[in-house]
This record gives sequence, C-alpha cells and structure tokens, in this order.
Amino acid sequence: SSPITPPKRCPDCRGPVLKEDGQVAYFCDNPSCPAQLRRTLEHFASRPAMDIVGLGDSAIDQLVSKGLVKSVADVYSLDMEKLLGLELFAEKKAENLLKQIEDSKAKGLDHVLNALGIRHVGERTAEVIAESMSIERLLEASAADFQALPDIGPIVAEALHSYFSSEAGRGVARGRAAGDRERAR
Repeated sequence: SSPITPPKRCPDCRGPVLKEDGQVAYFCDNPSCPAQLRRTLEHFASRPAMDIVGLGDSAIDQLVSKGLVKSVADVYSLDMEKLLGLELFAEKKAENLLKQIEDSKAKGLDHVLNALGIRHVGERTAEVIAESMSIERLLEASAADFQALPDIGPIVAEALHSYFSSEAGRGVARGRAAGDRERAR
C-alpha cells in the first residue's frame, strides 16, 4: 500500500492547504473559500452557537452559490426580497428565517464567540472570554491579554488575536458592538 499524499491546494477554491504542527488534519485557510464559508455558516447557525432555525445546509448552499452571503456578517443583511429569489423560500419560510436571524441578535457574547468558528475556541472558551471582555476590548486585546485569561494558552491566545486583528474579525466585532448599542436604546 502506498502512502496517501494530501492535496497541496483546496479542491474548492484552489487556495493553499495547511497543516499545523502537532496536528493530523490538513485544512484550507482561505476565509473566502466557498467550502469554508459553508462550514462556517453551518456552525454559526447551529443550536450551541446562534441557533438560527431555517438556516440549514440547503439554504446555505443557495445563499453562498448565488453570492448573497460572502461572510457571517452578510447573514444580517438578508431581507425578504433576497430570500424570495431563492428556490427554497416562499413568503412564510422567508419571514420565519428573518425572525430567527433577528432573534439571534439578542444572543450573548459567548454564543457569538462560539459561533464565529475561531480556531480552538469552543463553548467553554467562549464563556471564559465573554465573562472577562467586552466586544470593544476584544478588538484592542493582544495575544498576551488573551493568555492572561483563565484556561487560555498561547495557541488559543494567538488564534483570538489573529482573528480580531483581521478585517473579517474587526467587521464582525464592530457589527456586534453597533447592534448592542442599538438594543440599549
């Protein structure tokens, strides 16, 4: 039997495939990769994350393939007209999904952090961070600031710092902060 050679390029986006030291899995690290985006959105909509009922695999496939959702933040710009343009949606189903999306805005910061799919950040880590930092503080925090939190080691701290230093991470955090200010009115 011959050894299996992992791909050097993602079969979906043709971006580079990476493997972290000490890890077995190879993965595409392109945040714009359609396959990565689909998986990210599935996790984002899941019950332990934002719990958006109606945003399942089929809906996500259509939203991504039609270019209506290019990031997690785009979920919050969906409207009736965009949804009715998809095969799966009639008026009642579109209304229900829009209500679920609206309801998800009230989820706590721990749910948001878990939902974002930041590498190495699960439910418990998200809770630890949310207990200690505001969304605004996440944008300013260094890797050392994250590592000073309970149960956060250097790998997780670097993943958090990298995410919230990225354009995508900063956009999500700014959107959440704006939503928090809007709800406080």
